[in-house]
Amino acid sequence: MSDFVSAINKFQQKAEVLTTSVFRESCRDISVNIATKSPVSTGRLLGQWAPSAGTQSSYSFQGGASAWRRVPGGYQKDEGIAAINRGAAMGNLTPRISSAVASLNKQSAYYFTNNTPYIQNAEHEGWRGTGPYHMIETSVLGWKQTVGEVAMRLKGV
Repeated sequence: MSDFVSAINKFQQKAEVLTTSVFRESCRDISVNIATKSPVSTGRLLGQWAPSAGTQSSYSFQGGASAWRRVPGGYQKDEGIAAINRGAAMGNLTPRISSAVASLNKQSAYYFTNNTPYIQNAEHEGWRGTGPYHMIETSVLGWKQTVGEVAMRLKGV
């Protein structure tokens, strides 16, 4: 094999590794971004995000105690309870994201789904005066930027 062909093969292999790494890390970053923006009371909505490669999946996460407490004149959110529930949900979700993206290649379909009955409400309307969260919309709109940032971060791979 000539030196030229060998150099082309090395370049092709490096490009394949970099492309796959950028795709995996971009999917991971978008998933974490969506999860981070997800509202938390019990943690159920956050914990039910289901990362998967190839086919859609679902996940059942119960969550903890509600962070909303009835007070005179309405409800008040206990941020301490919400933080505990967020930590538990993210502690469960983060390894599942890592496992799903580790199996991706550049031709893979990646899914990050949520079957919580009120996911659409959280995304588009919100509740109890919170307004919509737009966790999916803003993250997807930032896909191109995320890929660029990941590529810059990994360019030395």
